[in-house]
Amino acid sequence: MYFHFLRPSTLLLCSLAAAQSAPAPPTATAAQDAVRALPGGALVYDEPGDGSLWAAGRTYKACCDGASFTYVPFLGSDAPRSLPLRFTLTQARAADTAVALARGTPRRTGNRVTVARGALTEIYDFTEDSVEQSFAFADLPARGDLVLTLKVEGDLRGEPAPEGIVFRSERGAVHYTHAVALDAAGARLPLAIDAVDGSVRLTVPAAFVADCHLPLVVDPLIRTETLQPTAFHEDAPSLAWCGQAQTWFAVWQRHYSATDLDVFAQRLDHTMTPVGTRTSIDMTLDSWERPKVASTHTPPRFLTVAQVVPAGNAGPSWIGGRLFRTDTGSFDPVLVIDREGVAGHHPGNKTTPDVGGDTNGLSPSHFTVVFCREAGPDNRDVLLRQVTADGALRTASALVLDDTRADEHSPAISHGNGWWVNDRQRWAVVWIRRAVHHGVPDGDVRAAIITTDGQPDPLAGGAPFTLDETAADDDAPSVSSLMEGDRVKFLFLCTVTRKVGGGDRDVFGILFDGHGAVRSTQNLSQIDGSPAGIVQGDASVDTDGARFVVTYTEHVGHTRSFLSLLAWQPHDDQLLLQQGRVQLASGYQRDARVCARSSSGAGHPHYGVAYTVLPGSGNRHVALALFDGVLPGGFSIRPTGCAGLEVTPASTPAIGHSIAFNLNRGGVVGMLLGLPAHVPLPCASCALGVADPLLLPGTTLPIPPFPNLVGAVVAVQCFHVGTGTCFGNLALSNTVDVTIQ
Repeated sequence: MYFHFLRPSTLLLCSLAAAQSAPAPPTATAAQDAVRALPGGALVYDEPGDGSLWAAGRTYKACCDGASFTYVPFLGSDAPRSLPLRFTLTQARAADTAVALARGTPRRTGNRVTVARGALTEIYDFTEDSVEQSFAFADLPARGDLVLTLKVEGDLRGEPAPEGIVFRSERGAVHYTHAVALDAAGARLPLAIDAVDGSVRLTVPAAFVADCHLPLVVDPLIRTETLQPTAFHEDAPSLAWCGQAQTWFAVWQRHYSATDLDVFAQRLDHTMTPVGTRTSIDMTLDSWERPKVASTHTPPRFLTVAQVVPAGNAGPSWIGGRLFRTDTGSFDPVLVIDREGVAGHHPGNKTTPDVGGDTNGLSPSHFTVVFCREAGPDNRDVLLRQVTADGALRTASALVLDDTRADEHSPAISHGNGWWVNDRQRWAVVWIRRAVHHGVPDGDVRAAIITTDGQPDPLAGGAPFTLDETAADDDAPSVSSLMEGDRVKFLFLCTVTRKVGGGDRDVFGILFDGHGAVRSTQNLSQIDGSPAGIVQGDASVDTDGARFVVTYTEHVGHTRSFLSLLAWQPHDDQLLLQQGRVQLASGYQRDARVCARSSSGAGHPHYGVAYTVLPGSGNRHVALALFDGVLPGGFSIRPTGCAGLEVTPASTPAIGHSIAFNLNRGGVVGMLLGLPAHVPLPCASCALGVADPLLLPGTTLPIPPFPNLVGAVVAVQCFHVGTGTCFGNLALSNTVDVTIQ
C-alpha cells in the first residue's frame, strides 16, 4: 500500500465523481423544513421616539401623546383613507374651579397606559377590541359638579346614541359610550355623554361628588363598529438572517387603509419558530411602504427601511428606518435616512429603498441603503447612504450613484457583503435605466459594486457600469450576495423580468464578476422548465456561497410562486439547474423573497423564504418557509476503526462548503480519501474503508462548488499517530461515506 501526501483538490474530487454514475436529474421537490404563518391577534405597542405611545388591536390603533388621545378605527384595508378621531381634554372643572392640566408623558405597564396630567391622571386600558379611557382624580379643588370637556377633531360625524355618542361613516363607526363614575369605596353612577360644539362633555353630579371617596374615576369606553371585514391585508414581506444571533427577522406591510400602510416585524429562531409576538416598525398615521430588512453580524442588529408618505400627503415622501437590537430586544427611535428639509439631505420625493447588511465579524459594521429620489417628471436618480450598526448616518449627505437625464429606478442591493475580511467584502447594487427609443420603452440594467466604506469599487472602475443595454425591456431587478466560486474572483447574479414577445415575460439572469464584467446571460425561465407564453417575474435571488437560489412568481390568471436552485459551472460560466419549479406552498402566492443564511455569514446551504398567501377569499397574509437547498445525501458510517478513535462529521456535505471530521483526541492526525471499500488489515479489528486512498493532512475537507460533484459518494477515514497499534502506532477511525449534496 502506498500513500501520497497532497492537498485536497478539485481534480481529486472530480475524478472520484467521474468514476460513478451521474446523479439523478433535478426534480420539482425540495426539503421544505417548515412553513410558518406569522402569529397575529395580540395587542402591539410602539414608541417611535417622538414622545408618543401607540397601540394596535384588531379593530383600531390609537396614540397617547401626553396631551391628547387619537383613536383610529379599522374600517377595512380597502377604505380610501384612515379616519382618526383626536380627543383632547381641554377643561376639567370641579364646581366652578378649574383643575390644573399639564402635559404628561405616556407610561405603559402591561396593557395599561397612564399619563400624569397634574391634578388628574389619564388612564387607558387596551383590549383587542376596545379602549377604556379613564380620568382619575386623586384630589379635587372643590366639591360640586365635576365637568370634563374633550375637544374632538376628525371627519367622522358625531350623533347622540342611547348610551353616549357614535361617530359614523359609511364604512363603520366609533362608539364613545358607557361612561361611569366610580369612587374608591365602589360607588358607581352611569353618566350621560353630551355633544357640545365639537366637543364631548361628561358631567358627574354634585351629589355624587360630595359623598365620593377619592380617588374619583370617570370612565368612558371606546370601540369600533365596522361594516367591513375585520381582517387586515398584509403583504410585501422581507426577510433577513443574523448568524451571530441565530435569528430570522421578518417584516411586512399591513394595509390599514388604501393610503395608510403600517409595517410590522416578527423575530424567529433558526427553525422559523416565532420568538415572542409581532412588533411594530411603524403604526402611525404616516404610511410606511415597501419595507426591506438586513442584518449586521457584529454587533447583531437588524435595520428595516421603508418609503414613508406623510399623513395626508403633507410633504414629500422620505426614507425612514428602525434599528432592532437583538441583545436588548428593543427598537431604536425612528431614523430619518433621507428627507427633504433636513440639513444635508436631498430635495424631492424619496422612494423604493433597499438595504444590505454587513457580515464582517469585526467592528465597525455598516448597513448600506439604496433608494430613488425624484429629480423631475420621469427623472429619478439612484442614491446610496450608509447607516452604522448603532443607527447613525455615516455621512452628511447621500452618495449619488446615477443621476443622468434618463429615469433610473428600482434599485436593489445584495443581502450581505460576504463572510470574509473587510478588503474583500462587497455589495452589488443594480437598478433600471429607462428611456424611450422611437416610441418604444427600453429598460437597461445598470450596476455598481460597493466597498465596505460605501464607495464604488476601484476594481470595477470606481463607477457604475452597464449589465445590459440591448433592446430588451428589463424591469424588477434583484441581486445576490457575492459568491467566491473560484476563490479568485467573486461573482454576483442579477435577475430581471424581461419582455420576450407580446405580453410574455421571463426571468433572466445576468452573471457578473467583481471587475464589472458580464460572464453570461441566460433565460432562467427556460432553464427552470417554466411553461412558454406565461409571464414569470418579480424574482428574488441570493446565494449560499456555491449556488444561487431564485424565487419568482408566475401569472396565469392567478399567481403562484416558485423556487429554483442553480449551480455555477466555471468552465463556461453557465448556470445549471439542480432543483426547479418548487412551488412554495399549495394554493396561490406572490411577493416571494429569499434570503440565504450564508448571505449573512452563516456558511450553510439553507434558505428562508417569505411570501404573501392569496386565499380564494379573505385577507392576504404573510407566511415563511425554510428550505434545505440540497439534493438527498449526507453521511453514513461503516465500522472499520480501532484503538477507540471516534469520528463525527460536522456541517452539510454540500458543494462549496467544507466538512469537518471531529475526532475524540488531538495530536498528529490526517485523513484517507477515496472511493468506498472494505479491505481487511493485519491489525486487530482494523479495516481500510477507502480504495486506493490518498493521504490528506488535517481533518477538514473542502468541497469545490462544481455541480458535477452533486450525488458523488466518497469515503473518508481518519487516523491518529501515536495511540494505536496498526502499522506500528496508528489508530484508525470508522469510515464515513459522504454523498455530496
